[in-house]
Amino acid sequence: MFRLPHGGYCVRNADLAQTLLRSPEYNTGKSGFFNELLPTRHAQVEVGHAVRNFLRAALPRYRAELTRAVTALPEVSRWPAAGDTLVHRCLADPLLHPESPARTGGLTDRAMRGGVVFHAPRAWRRARAEFLRAKLLTALTEDVRQRRERPADEPRDVLDALLAACPPTEVTDRTLTELHLMMYRAIVVPISASLAWSVLLGCLHQPSDAPWPWPADQVVREALRYRPVPWLLGRVVLRTRSNSVASPSGPATSSPSART
Repeated sequence: MFRLPHGGYCVRNADLAQTLLRSPEYNTGKSGFFNELLPTRHAQVEVGHAVRNFLRAALPRYRAELTRAVTALPEVSRWPAAGDTLVHRCLADPLLHPESPARTGGLTDRAMRGGVVFHAPRAWRRARAEFLRAKLLTALTEDVRQRRERPADEPRDVLDALLAACPPTEVTDRTLTELHLMMYRAIVVPISASLAWSVLLGCLHQPSDAPWPWPADQVVREALRYRPVPWLLGRVVLRTRSNSVASPSGPATSSPSART
């Protein structure tokens, strides 16, 4: 373990990290992932399960779309932008179904290219992205209001899954809109980044035109090991390590927070 500049400790011992991540004692409070968008941990868990279950059901459709999208790629493509386009194209319908208002769908497509979902590197593009983000949130909020007035029988996209998991008495239309945009980015960006790293890793070790000699899942797993998506996870330790988690290499010390 070593002290972080902003406070707390970073845990690099694998066994201690697993204890912090798996023990119910360190998973009782609200997750910082949702910021303050949801009022309770129970609400966070319900939303997470609803989105996860919907995406699992949509996985066969994603695979079919991915095959078609890869086939349609030009002979030469620029990465990681090509990976962003691929993943968004394959997940567009599960994230926001095609029958959504045309304005909302159009703004969502522009958001993908305009730095709202993938952060723009230049300051002037970030300023344009904030303007586009505000327009998208307004359109999505109106869509949420209409969906709450006429709810679907079964979830058609992630937004419907969120609506089913978030009672209107606890989560406002605007908050649910923010939640959907956050989920949109949390779903698309990690998949796209892992895809891009996997392609780069394979190409670096097989520069010729011959097929890769490794199974694709091994390339992806190695890319995730080298560039894991959640590389730093925080947990609050409510008591000293002498009463909760034993230090791997020294005496017990007070630890207000730890990251693995």
